[in-house]
Amino acid sequence: MDKYLFDTSSLVSFVRYYLPFDADRQLQNFLIDGFKKKEFILLKAVGNECEYVAQGLVFKNFLKNSPIKATSFNEIIAEKLHREIDNNFIASFAKKKQLNEQEYDNYRKNFIESADFQLIHYAIRNKQCVIITEETLTSNDNKLFKKIPKIAQEKNINHLSLADFIQEKTNTSLKVSYKDRLDI
Repeated sequence: MDKYLFDTSSLVSFVRYYLPFDADRQLQNFLIDGFKKKEFILLKAVGNECEYVAQGLVFKNFLKNSPIKATSFNEIIAEKLHREIDNNFIASFAKKKQLNEQEYDNYRKNFIESADFQLIHYAIRNKQCVIITEETLTSNDNKLFKKIPKIAQEKNINHLSLADFIQEKTNTSLKVSYKDRLDI
C-alpha cells in the first residue's frame, strides 16, 4: 500500500485553492483522516516550512488546530547518497563551477536540510511512497539542485499533483459548480 508524502507546495495549494470551496469540510476531513491513519505523511521538515512559507498560511489555516502529527526523519546521509547529490541532483554544473568549495558545501548542506530533500530521501528509504507536489519538471528557478519531480523521475519515485492525487484517491474529477457556489 502506498504512503503519500506531502510537499509544502501542495499544502499551500490546498489551503489557497481548495479549502475556500470545501464548505462541508469533506476534503479537509479526508486529508486529516489520511494523516491520522498514517496513510498520508507530513514530514517534520515540511511542517516547519509550512510555518513560514506564504506567511504561514498552511499552518494558520490547516495544521495549527488539526490533530495532524508530523513525522520526524533524521536519517544519516550515507556517502553514496552524498556522491549522488554531487553527481546527479545538480541542476546546473555551470552554476556549481562558479562556486568555491565552501560555497558549494553550504548550498549542499542547505539542500540536505531542506524539506524537498527530506521528501526525496524518505521516499528512497521507504519504498512505495508517492510524493504529492505542485512542482513541475520544467523551470528550475535558477536553483543549484533539481526540483522534486526531476529527481523523483530519475529515482523511480512516483509523484502526483494535488489535483491528480485527489482525483485518484476520491475517484472524482474536481469540477466546481459555480451555480451551486453562487446560489444563482
